[in-house]
Amino acid sequence: MRWINANQLQTWAGEQIAARTVLSRLIGQLIRGSAAEISAFRFPAGDSAQLQGWDGRLIASPRDQFKTYVPDGSSVWEWGVEKSPASKANKDYAKRTTTPGEDIVPSETTFVFVTPRTWKGAGTWATKNKKDGPWKDVRAIDAVDLEEWLRLCPAVAASFARENGFVPSDHAQSIDEFWDIYSGRFSPRLNEKVLLAGRSQQKQELEQALVSGSGIQRCKGDSLDEVLAFLCAVVRKYASGQRHG
Repeated sequence: MRWINANQLQTWAGEQIAARTVLSRLIGQLIRGSAAEISAFRFPAGDSAQLQGWDGRLIASPRDQFKTYVPDGSSVWEWGVEKSPASKANKDYAKRTTTPGEDIVPSETTFVFVTPRTWKGAGTWATKNKKDGPWKDVRAIDAVDLEEWLRLCPAVAASFARENGFVPSDHAQSIDEFWDIYSGRFSPRLNEKVLLAGRSQQKQELEQALVSGSGIQRCKGDSLDEVLAFLCAVVRKYASGQRHG
């Protein structure tokens, strides 16, 4: 499900006074939803987003589907909402490359610039600066990239969309969104197999009911959230089997 597209992000960046501080929180949430492991995380948001220093610093290992967005290992982040992302990126890159900080080793660190604007030259900019500069890698994430990243993190996307007026402020959630929020309550993150363990009969009955459209299927659990989580797990596992079968 796509809650937000690139055009909406670009419009939002131009209309919202607090877009930069909100963007800081959004990037932090996306990273937390994308990393398999985080060793160091500093992404000031709200009033703290105006503090001097890097906009974000991270040491993490991304999950496979998020390697395009979250670098493996150490990374430093800058972002801006200006109309000309290239100008802001060049300014930040020049400043940070000259004075990265005593505890940052550029050859071991990835430089990431993020903009909610559509930037056609983002890839070229990143490739050139990686080739000519001292950084381990250089990446640029624009509105088109953010649209896809948000699609892969539905819980983050839904929350951001509601808070910023992209969708009606109701309580509807997609299956993936509910599961992402529910499974995130556990450490390590809950896997569908764990929730479905010992419930093979109930799982089979629900699958048959969903396929046949036979009507109401009753499920029982210790709480409403547990029942909803069971339903989501069954649907997600079934859909995954259909895709890979």
